[in-house]
Amino acid sequence: MDIFCLPGDEATGGGFASGGANVAVSKPIPSTTGSTPIGWQVGTPAAITAPPGSATTDGYVICNDL
Repeated sequence: MDIFCLPGDEATGGGFASGGANVAVSKPIPSTTGSTPIGWQVGTPAAITAPPGSATTDGYVICNDL
């Protein structure tokens, strides 16, 4: 999942709360060195298929109002 700041704001951090799901990705968007992050990406491995409702993951981003 991708979570974005409001237009013009900068992402200063982010993360996730997992209710049993394996998390493989937790990184800024974009993650290119020298770029200004505008969001956060959280993802689970594509190979894992859990029955609906068996595991949850919530992502969040912390933004700085510029």
